[in-house]
Amino acid sequence: MSQRHQDLLARLTLLRISKPGDIGMGQMVRRLTPVGVIAALRSGDNLDAFRPFGGLSAEWAQTCLQWRSGLAKSNPEADLDAGHKLGADPVMPGDPDWPSQMNDLGVAAPHALWLRGEANIPQAFSRSIAIVGTRTATSHGVQVAFAFASHLGGTGWNTISGGARGVDYSAHRGALAADAPTIAVLASGVDITYPADHKRLFQAIMAHGALVSESPIGVRPARHRLLARNRIVAASRATVVVEADLRSGTMNTARHAHDLGRILTAVPGPVTSEQSRGCHRLMNRGRARCVSTPKDLLDLLQP
Repeated sequence: MSQRHQDLLARLTLLRISKPGDIGMGQMVRRLTPVGVIAALRSGDNLDAFRPFGGLSAEWAQTCLQWRSGLAKSNPEADLDAGHKLGADPVMPGDPDWPSQMNDLGVAAPHALWLRGEANIPQAFSRSIAIVGTRTATSHGVQVAFAFASHLGGTGWNTISGGARGVDYSAHRGALAADAPTIAVLASGVDITYPADHKRLFQAIMAHGALVSESPIGVRPARHRLLARNRIVAASRATVVVEADLRSGTMNTARHAHDLGRILTAVPGPVTSEQSRGCHRLMNRGRARCVSTPKDLLDLLQP
């Protein structure tokens, strides 16, 4: 078995046994390598030595116990077979198809990603704009997301979003209308269509872009996965918040983009609209630049 194959199997196992973006696991991987982490968990020797700084020993022991119990249920070879049947491929750091932007996430970076589609992922991510917003988009949000994505697609920029209803849906449709690549970052396995009524959208995305996920094949979305995938979306070159309430997953994506030092923008909306309160707060607090047209964003992207 080649070293790369060993590393890949270890990383696919880590996707199964740990939560996405888990800092403790990320720190262990950095110190031991994925293969080394699996070996340490199997032996159970001196795991407390890898406890995150400031973490409680009892909580760390419980976490390691959960990871160890997950090893018996994981079968990375079966995951590879299932992915092959779907036409999905896993990629990991160091692979030619690995998007280098993921490395900026540090110890919270995905251990591996599943890709399903036709896009050149590194190229697509290198010229990517995240267009995000509420699932309960107003007509204003729907129109703005579509217009931004279609215009950006016509100028060589690719749209990344989460494949959800509302703003995400309109952003993907706008990119497809411009015959531009679009990437949907999922909180489920790339074999799961969520929402279920987005089947045709996902098929179109795969034909012109890709579905991307760190969730293993067959895994359904959960709240922690929905939040964790936001950091992958936010690793884009820039993020446009079209509509967002004050407490929302979209604001979580905006926080990740800000923390990563990416260009963060927001679209103003009616002062009476709850769906625009998050946008206005981001701008009022100086975290996001105001953009009202695609040209405003393109000006910010100039070197």
